Amino acid sequence: MRTVMEEGAGLLKVVIVRGNNLAIRDFTSSDPYVVVKLGKQTAKTKVINSCLNPVWNEELTFYVKEPLGVLKLEVFDRDRFKFDDKMGRAFLDLQPLTSASKLKRALKLTTGETKLRKVAPDSDNCLLADSFITYVNGEIVLDVRIRLCDVESGELAVTVKWIDNPVVVNQVKYLLKWQNMSFLLTLDLLLGGLSHELSSSVPRDSNLHPPSHQTTITSSSTHPSPTYTPPIALDSTAVVAASTATSCPPPPPPPPEEG
Repeated sequence: MRTVMEEGAGLLKVVIVRGNNLAIRDFTSSDPYVVVKLGKQTAKTKVINSCLNPVWNEELTFYVKEPLGVLKLEVFDRDRFKFDDKMGRAFLDLQPLTSASKLKRALKLTTGETKLRKVAPDSDNCLLADSFITYVNGEIVLDVRIRLCDVESGELAVTVKWIDNPVVVNQVKYLLKWQNMSFLLTLDLLLGGLSHELSSSVPRDSNLHPPSHQTTITSSSTHPSPTYTPPIALDSTAVVAASTATSCPPPPPPPPEEG
């Protein structure tokens, strides 16, 4: 896994928070969604039906391998039977984030929250008011309100988060790519450990055998336990002989009569 990336590379998170007073493109409302472009990468939010003040709170993630450029945003009205209508566009120069990132490294910030610099409305952005770039627990954060151009009305509330730690970025990409395999591997290891534990708990002495059909009744006393032995079937002749041998002898014969 690659752990070194080009200078200025990192992870950019764009949170489309909400839209306010967007333009009407249907009869009385619109079905807006936002398309965000950074270089050759494109992402978009979900569609919110029949709403001119939509709340998305949707985070779009971009992996950046070159210095930050310009973030482009476009709002469209979703149509079922024809091309989607345009509802305005805006752009935001991300160069202030790069400067704030260098300042963060110079200050050796690692935790906590620190205000780094101010960004004012000018020709390089569509900001409605001054904004501040803040370092918050590893992320460089910029909250902005953007005015939509080429449209009669509308604005967007957007939060941009920049993470310039190449190791973290590559680890995230690796985990996203192999999350299913990692889950299966973890499950296999858990089941394998359980199987090994069960098998090791069974005695392996070859002299031990299952009990035979004869049952030994054990008493709770300390005297020797009697062993039950099934009766032996005897032949009928032997039974008669045994009974004759044990009976009383016959009486003696009477004396002969005198003539």
